[in-house]
Amino acid sequence: MYTISLRVDDELKEEMAEYAVNQNINQSEIIRRALHIYLKENSKRGSFYELTKDIVGSYSGPSDLSTNPKYMEGFGE
Repeated sequence: MYTISLRVDDELKEEMAEYAVNQNINQSEIIRRALHIYLKENSKRGSFYELTKDIVGSYSGPSDLSTNPKYMEGFGE
C-alpha cells in the first residue's frame, strides 16, 4: 500500500479522531473512504447522455431542429 502525508488543521484532526473512535476504524480508513467518495462523485465519466440526463427533454421545440436546413437560414449573417 502507498503512503501519503497529509496536513490538517487542529479542528479537523479532532473531528477525525472522534469519528474514528465512534466508528471503530483508524484515521487512514476515514481518509481512504473520503477519497473514494470524492473521486467517484467528481469523475467525468460516462456518455454524453449520462452526463446530461438531468436536462434531456427540458427544451420543447420542432422535432426536426437538427436536420431541417430552414432553421439555419440567415444564421451567421
